Amino acid sequence: MITTAKRIRFSQLCNVRSLSTRTPDFKNTETSYSGLSTFQLARGWCVLKICGFNPIVKNAEFLLSTSRRVFGDAFVKTFVHPTFFAHFCAGEGEESIKPTVKWLNENGVGAILDYAAEADMEEEAARVEEDKSIPEGNQAAIDKEYPSARVYEYKDEMYCDANAEIFYSAIHAVKNVTPEGFAAIKITALGNPQLLERMSSSLVEIRALFHRMDVDGSGNLTYAEFKQSWSDFFVVDEESEMYMKDMFSKFDKSGDGTIDSIEWTTHLKASDTHFLASKCLHQGPFAQAALDQEEVQLVNKMMDRCASIVQLAEDLDVKVMFDAEHSYFQPAIHNIVLDLQREYNTGSSARVYNTFQMYLNSSERELERSILLSEREGW
Repeated sequence: MITTAKRIRFSQLCNVRSLSTRTPDFKNTETSYSGLSTFQLARGWCVLKICGFNPIVKNAEFLLSTSRRVFGDAFVKTFVHPTFFAHFCAGEGEESIKPTVKWLNENGVGAILDYAAEADMEEEAARVEEDKSIPEGNQAAIDKEYPSARVYEYKDEMYCDANAEIFYSAIHAVKNVTPEGFAAIKITALGNPQLLERMSSSLVEIRALFHRMDVDGSGNLTYAEFKQSWSDFFVVDEESEMYMKDMFSKFDKSGDGTIDSIEWTTHLKASDTHFLASKCLHQGPFAQAALDQEEVQLVNKMMDRCASIVQLAEDLDVKVMFDAEHSYFQPAIHNIVLDLQREYNTGSSARVYNTFQMYLNSSERELERSILLSEREGW
């Protein structure tokens, strides 16, 4: 397997992860390494030895940026490209990755294509700096188009838009180079990761709230039980009661007059958590984790980027796989991917794939919940 490359901003770097079509025997070194030259094996051994040296790993970003500043990109590239880059990356673009993908296919291995590149926004940042001299009304329009979350340290929405463009390139590359493969998408590149973490926390808390509302422990709530429990946790007014009715109707996908914890948590939107938090009788962990209205808009923009990427994949008949990331992002990522699967996996084949981190205790349950949902909802 060719693992994820360090993000080196020489250009858009293509990384290919193997997708084996047969069960490999990793103890059979003759088969495993028969396609590699002695030089390639020696290079791999040296690169991995260096990557096992903690001071270099911990200071890699500093060492790379300092070397580029002192010696220049061209000099650093002559060292990095034939060593670390050649070991971890398949190439710098569609043409350069074709031989690697072809070699993998010939050896019974498919490909998942990652673009291990950050958006290069230096020119765009300079343009925005110049825009500070333009009339105030126009600057307000730019700020409205690219709002920033109020307290978080992420670059801005322009970077997220540029990252979406990189994923568009990855999908085109899959279509042109390995149409039976996958394009790997990272949601944290498309929005503020801190918002994903907050959204995940609110989903975990509201899942716990369902179990508190389910006083008889049956795993299901009738509308009468839901209404009674609602008054124990939320303000009951005209707006709240109307929302409660709409929510129950929306969540009761099976139409049996009850909702269960799967229906309750997998259809919630960021806007739902915002409204519910505003009606909480007690400002506990859920209310503290819920997003405000401005942050809900930013999450919606992130979801729009995800949808536009999948729509392009649909148009080009390319499969997309959403990568698993830090475990504290996963509840939000799972909900976003579920929404996309509901829309795009209704045909004869799946368009959108999720990733489950099966080394986590909760993943088997999450996988079972997703399978059950797909069977219930017909995707």
